[in-house]
Amino acid sequence: AIALALALNRTLVLPRFTCLLDNSWYPMMGAWPGFRIAGPFHCPADHVLNLERMHEELGQERFREHSFFDNVRTPAVSKAPPRVVLLEGDGAPVIG
Repeated sequence: AIALALALNRTLVLPRFTCLLDNSWYPMMGAWPGFRIAGPFHCPADHVLNLERMHEELGQERFREHSFFDNVRTPAVSKAPPRVVLLEGDGAPVIG
């Protein structure tokens, strides 16, 4: 998805990630003390991706959190219905 967004010069909106274990920047055993949750839970993107490296290599404007379209500060033009991009036999994009 990142490669496609870069090739099309688009901003990637990351998916909502699901985790089985919690993550922290200090040693822990996968869950906060007293943390009781059964099964998978929604977690922030930095639990799954190295966002600092992505910012350095791609730039901050190349991707957004999954909640981007729900944010009231997101411009209406960014919330327009998506366009469908199809690739023809020669690999040329057809945008509809």
